[in-house]
Amino acid sequence: MVTVAGDWDWLRLNLVLSDHVLSHIAAIPPPNMRLGRDLPGWRWEQDRRFSTKSAYASLVVEAKLAVLVE
Repeated sequence: MVTVAGDWDWLRLNLVLSDHVLSHIAAIPPPNMRLGRDLPGWRWEQDRRFSTKSAYASLVVEAKLAVLVE
C-alpha cells in the first residue's frame, strides 16, 4: 500500500493496522522498483534460500543460547 509518489499510504494503512504494526512499518522503506523486486529471504543462508538443514541449525543454536541464559 504505497502512494503514487512511492511513499507508504498511511491513510489506508491506518484503517486496517494497529499503531503497534504501523510503528514497525514506519521503520521499513516502501518497495522501490528501481532497487529491484522485493523478495523474501531466509536469513540463515547466504543465498537467502530456505533449507531444512539451516532451519535445524538455527533451532539448535537458539536452544544452546537459551540454556546458557538460564
